[in-house]
Amino acid sequence: MKKTSFFILTIAIFLSCCGQTKKQDTFEGILIYKITVATKTDNANYNDYQKQKYGDKLKLSMVKDGSFKRGFLSSGQKGFVFFTYNSLTNKCFTKWRNIDTTYSSSCSENSLTFISEKDLPSENIYGQLCEGYFISGVDPIGGQPVSLTYFYPKDKEYINPALYKDYKDGFYNKVIEKMKAPFYKLIMDMGKYSVTFEIEKIESGTVSSDIINLPTNIPVKEM
Repeated sequence: MKKTSFFILTIAIFLSCCGQTKKQDTFEGILIYKITVATKTDNANYNDYQKQKYGDKLKLSMVKDGSFKRGFLSSGQKGFVFFTYNSLTNKCFTKWRNIDTTYSSSCSENSLTFISEKDLPSENIYGQLCEGYFISGVDPIGGQPVSLTYFYPKDKEYINPALYKDYKDGFYNKVIEKMKAPFYKLIMDMGKYSVTFEIEKIESGTVSSDIINLPTNIPVKEM
């Protein structure tokens, strides 16, 4: 009887251990995106400005602690240089090519008022069937509507949503909780123009936290 009880207990412990979910490591590495800007106005100067602001290539470097850097590799003279997020301070930093200042802001508050969200039909992107997710909001000061459409893979590169629980701006904490992965495609609709980021290359590997270090020879201004 004792042997039988011990055998049953051993099997129960074994099954319990097998049933536990293995803790996943959050993705660390570099993702390259193609950028496409589509304008919706007849103002040629405005359209050219928006296109040069982003360029056609984005390099996203993701650190294991949740920090990341978006480098705009081919933006124009009045375009973005980088957008970085520091997970330790929950702040983001933006640098433009034609301005000798880095601008910072807290990510603890959302600059948009929520409007709606919904799941979308899947799309095949980068050889993967990606689920779709739409979320929209409005700038309460200027009244500018903004919609964000994400397509993301399942069971591929994992992102731990706990790393972004306090990143509320742009609904980012909500988006990462939904996706638990980097987006393979993002359509950012700003009303008069839209920007599409679509994955071209993924490289996993160690990324130094030094990538979010700011230039030391220019001032930082809080927004």
